[in-house]
Amino acid sequence: LDEQKNLIIQYARENGSITRKEVEDLIGAGTTKAFRLLKELCEVDKLEQKGSGKLSAYFIK
Repeated sequence: LDEQKNLIIQYARENGSITRKEVEDLIGAGTTKAFRLLKELCEVDKLEQKGSGKLSAYFIK
């Protein structure tokens, strides 16, 4: 996993969950990149998405 994904996982672990907006702020990325990183982390079973659209939160699996 790259550095940005590790940051996302670390943040989610420390805070219980992470949102797309928090990812944007955390790594200084736009919406599309933040969403893509979260989606990739879900695909490799690192995170689990709850909710949909803007209300999504992502939890450590």
